[in-house]
Amino acid sequence: MKTFCNPLLAYGPDPYATFHDGWYYVMVTEHDRLAIRRTWDLTDLRNAERRVIGKAPFSDECYQSIWAPELHRIDGSWYVYFTGNTADDNDRNRRLFVMECLGPDPMQSEWRFAGRLKLPTDRYSIDATVLQDGERRYLIWSSKLTRSDGWYQHIMITPLITPVSTGDFDVILSAPTMDWERHDHPVNEGPQVLQRGNDIFVAFSASAYWTPNYAIGLLQTRSGLDLMDIRNWKKHPQPFFQQSQRNGVYGCGHNSFIQSPDKTEWWNLYHARSSPGVEKDGDTRNPRLQRIDFDSSGLPIFGEPLPIHHPIPKPSGT
Repeated sequence: MKTFCNPLLAYGPDPYATFHDGWYYVMVTEHDRLAIRRTWDLTDLRNAERRVIGKAPFSDECYQSIWAPELHRIDGSWYVYFTGNTADDNDRNRRLFVMECLGPDPMQSEWRFAGRLKLPTDRYSIDATVLQDGERRYLIWSSKLTRSDGWYQHIMITPLITPVSTGDFDVILSAPTMDWERHDHPVNEGPQVLQRGNDIFVAFSASAYWTPNYAIGLLQTRSGLDLMDIRNWKKHPQPFFQQSQRNGVYGCGHNSFIQSPDKTEWWNLYHARSSPGVEKDGDTRNPRLQRIDFDSSGLPIFGEPLPIHHPIPKPSGT
């Protein structure tokens, strides 16, 4: 049996993977650049082909703090959604931006900076991802909104009209109201989509990422419903994936979902740390991979995060 061990890279927050034409494409936060890794074997990221498609500064609005890039194939073309900030790195100036590939091959074709993704409301916005349900397409992201008890992050949704333009209104899908979502700072961020049958799940990361309490929660809806109607969504009250003190894994979050090459398995690609200390400087987050199961109702079972260097059977078909 072929096995692999976590972590997949020594460093790499906010890992995102997509699969196309036999290849896995992976991006992580690299702060001053956008880089795509391509590999047949998701467990062998260290040896993946790597291409830098852009370096900061991209513009005055997108000068630094290049975070959470995601590569999406939409209507036959490639786009990267990512977060950037101004030269002063003012937290209130974080916005979403787009890179567009001008050819069919993201590893060879030219890329261009397409500018800021203009949302229904101009405010702090990070961590964009795309949900496709039939012919309807949505952008889901994290924005900070002012409430009576502070300014903190919510999960938002709006129609995605074209790959670079959204609808004229948005809806709050989730707010950090529960204790496990509010460690050090009230946060809902890093939304990620898992679609299985008619079930649509949106995972999100809660609490401050620099704490060991960073964890993954879950929203749920069904295909075919009006996803702009909050009544069609359910928020589960407990975290689905969180730190394991006995296994030495902390700050589990900002994940993505990916299937095995033969499409028989679902896997959780997430970042975590091996230290429980509160961490704002000296970032040690790295990407890790773990299989997901499902219960009889179709609800995903993430399990407990496994320790590093623990042998794990490779995804089926690898």
